Amino acid sequence: MATWTKFYIKTDKVEELVQSLLKLTGNLNVLREQEFPNDIGKYRRMSLKPVYPNYMVVGQPQEGWVTVTHNSLSNLASWGESLSKQLETTCVLTSVQTASSTCHLGIYEKGSLIREIRVADTRHSNKGKALDFEEGLNPDLEHFDFSDMEAYCRCLGLELQGDYRSTKWTVLRPDELRNEMPDLMNEIRKMRPSLLQRILSRFRK
Repeated sequence: MATWTKFYIKTDKVEELVQSLLKLTGNLNVLREQEFPNDIGKYRRMSLKPVYPNYMVVGQPQEGWVTVTHNSLSNLASWGESLSKQLETTCVLTSVQTASSTCHLGIYEKGSLIREIRVADTRHSNKGKALDFEEGLNPDLEHFDFSDMEAYCRCLGLELQGDYRSTKWTVLRPDELRNEMPDLMNEIRKMRPSLLQRILSRFRK
């Protein structure tokens, strides 16, 4: 697993969620009853600044939860707050990047962040009160990884990895998509040399 960027909404209101996503992103095309697209990983949003997704795949491989796969590497905290509040439910943000040793789990309940665990290289942070099931899991929060995240989500009744082939998906995307890596490299070249070396060292791991 090189990069994993998904969030999950505890709801059966797929169409209401799609409309909420369109309000957050603006003018995107909506393609319904699609197979899961294999090219979403080619169009990651690449920037040192926060950028929101412009390519999302929405479906329900697990009853009671809607999965949204997207192409942004940014923390979508404002989306977690907004969507969980609008739909009066739980929103779980997940992301993993093996190249930068980054893992992030954010759990939002009706507009409020109730738990967040983030690991980036040798740094880690966690917010919110430990959930009731955490004592039984006894996780090493300094080295929190995808398997830990899966265990947390199972305690919420959520399986992160479902059968995508048997699910029909709603795809939200613009008319044209492009590789944003050249834009990211231009941003990096404009940075101070010391900071540039620090960032590049992460990609060389």
